[in-house]
Amino acid sequence: MPAILSNACYYKSKPCVNSSLQYNIGCFFSLFKVKELHRKLRQFLNDEIGSQDNVFDDLKNMLKAHIPKGIVDKCKNMQDIFDALEKRGHVAIGKYEFLLKIFESINYKNEEVINPVKEYQNKILYLQTSRGKTNTTTGVSSAGMA
Repeated sequence: MPAILSNACYYKSKPCVNSSLQYNIGCFFSLFKVKELHRKLRQFLNDEIGSQDNVFDDLKNMLKAHIPKGIVDKCKNMQDIFDALEKRGHVAIGKYEFLLKIFESINYKNEEVINPVKEYQNKILYLQTSRGKTNTTTGVSSAGMA
């Protein structure tokens, strides 16, 4: 798939049918906003769950059932855990159900962390559907496609 060199929305390597500049800028802004929200969630979790917390250790132990032990052992903070989860397809932009299930499985019920994860997910899903669905794997939008 060619790299996206403009603000145009692409789907299956083809530009969207709707070629209006305003529409394409809207698609580009939505994609940018989605990625920014994902980045903020990663940083929020990294700030809230420190590497010295029991929660962090419990999380790492639980993840060993889903990610190779050697990779989990190298995780020094939540950013590392997020990277490992993303590489294995357990977490993606707007898809945090796996992470929420892991929190549930370690009996982590801190609403000050759980609720924002759900809120970020809802905001991202709203943005993805408000102008057409963005493919979170490729960052490509299908907005305007028939």
